[in-house]
Amino acid sequence: LAWHSGLSGYEIAEEYIEMTHGYFEYHPKQHEMVTYSFDQNNEFFQKGEFAFLDEHYFVKCDEEKTNVFLTSTSVDGKSIAGWHHQFGNGRVVCLTPAHLKEGLDHPVLVQLLADSLKRIIS
Repeated sequence: LAWHSGLSGYEIAEEYIEMTHGYFEYHPKQHEMVTYSFDQNNEFFQKGEFAFLDEHYFVKCDEEKTNVFLTSTSVDGKSIAGWHHQFGNGRVVCLTPAHLKEGLDHPVLVQLLADSLKRIIS
């Protein structure tokens, strides 16, 4: 599980980026309302969307090698916010939300984290 800061600071760790198929590029300095939307065709996670004040992460993701299930949108633009795939004998889930207490306590995010862990270990 690569969650939030687990996607940043690894520019030189090529093997780690190869495993995650993505990495943090930047975030605006100002926290804004960020809306997270689940891909309606995903089979592992919830449907719909949720929003909270957050540090909007913008990432680089190799979409051809993974399954994007969550996107993020704010006044600063749109980015990928969640993806999963097989890697070797294991499974990888990458998530970009959340930075502040409001997001960390959000019931949909809490469920998303639980679902992500279930996805990895099942």
